Amino acid sequence: MRITRIEPLGKRRSAVYFIMEGEELYMPLYAGELRHYHMEEEAELPDEAFEEICTKILNPRAMQRGEYLLTSKWYTAAELAKKFRENRYPECVITYVLDRFTEYGFIDDRRYAERYVESVGKKKSVKQLRLDLTRKGIDRGILDDLLSDPAQEMTALTSLIEKRCKNADLSDPKEWNKQVRYLMGKGFSYEMVKEELLKHRYP
Repeated sequence: MRITRIEPLGKRRSAVYFIMEGEELYMPLYAGELRHYHMEEEAELPDEAFEEICTKILNPRAMQRGEYLLTSKWYTAAELAKKFRENRYPECVITYVLDRFTEYGFIDDRRYAERYVESVGKKKSVKQLRLDLTRKGIDRGILDDLLSDPAQEMTALTSLIEKRCKNADLSDPKEWNKQVRYLMGKGFSYEMVKEELLKHRYP
């Protein structure tokens, strides 16, 4: 494979871009590693050297990086993959790390989604929860399993109304419209919001 360019990533590391099977890829390496593998722009990198770099250098380095990231917060597989791409790791290395972390239980999208719903499920509509978790890369099948209970939507709406409208004068049109806009902005339907607000207005 041919090295197309080498760009500094700071004082010690560089991003090495190369062409593999018609696609431009990249990998982060230190100056000593560039010298060891005789890397220069427009030079050819043997397949054996690339495999050795991934196996002996990038896989362990990415594993260590991933373990560090997971000490501070939970990540979905998609979020962690995004972090690795930002750090210029090749897809083969990203796949290797995600497979290992899934095998070890370090990442678990279903468990992540369950914890997220437990944490904020009483503050957001099912629509908003689904949108949030979809953005985090959670599989649709997992979301269908977790967010299929109709009672969950009503519990969340009731909880929000009790919190926001405890001392609100819902007979005031301005206050009524304010709460309707807020709750609909959280993903609840107008009919649900209206029905529950009326219960709170006329208990």
